Amino acid sequence: MATGQQGFDPDDFVRRDREQDERRREQERIDSMRRSQERLERDEAMQRREEMSSMRKMMDIINDSNVQIDQDMVKAINDPMIVMTDDGQLARLTGRRSSFGDQFRRDRILPRPQKKTKRRKNPKLATAFREANARYRTKGGKLRKGRTQADIARLAHRLLKKM
Repeated sequence: MATGQQGFDPDDFVRRDREQDERRREQERIDSMRRSQERLERDEAMQRREEMSSMRKMMDIINDSNVQIDQDMVKAINDPMIVMTDDGQLARLTGRRSSFGDQFRRDRILPRPQKKTKRRKNPKLATAFREANARYRTKGGKLRKGRTQADIARLAHRLLKKM
C-alpha cells in the first residue's frame, strides 16, 4: 500500500557509511601528503641555512686581509686525520677509532658472507644420471607417465651405489 512515505532501505545507511569512510581516507591521504611536503620544505630550508653558515665562515676568512695561509696550514686543512683541539693545537688522529662508533659499523652488524667452496665433479654420478634419464624418459625427452625428476634422482643415486 502506498502511503507516500519513503520506505526503509538498510542499504542507504551502508552506502552513507562507505562514502564517509572514503571521504575520511581521502582526507587522511591529503593530510599525510601535506605533512610530508612541509617536512621536505623544512629539511631543505635547514640545509640552505647550514650551507649559508659555512659560506659565511669561508667568506670571513677570504675577505679578512689579516689572514695569511701558508703551505703547512693548507696541508692541515686538507688532511682529514688532523684536527684542532680547543686550545688551538693541531693534533693527528690515530688509526684507532672510538669503540662507541665501532659497535655500530655496518660490517660489524651484518654477517660476513661465507666463501663458496667449489665442489669437485663426480663423473660416476653424471654417468648414473645419464642412465636414469635414459630409463625414465621417452625418445622425445618427456618423462614417462607417473615418473618425476625426484624418481630420476633416486634411481641415479641407487645406480651410483652399485658402481
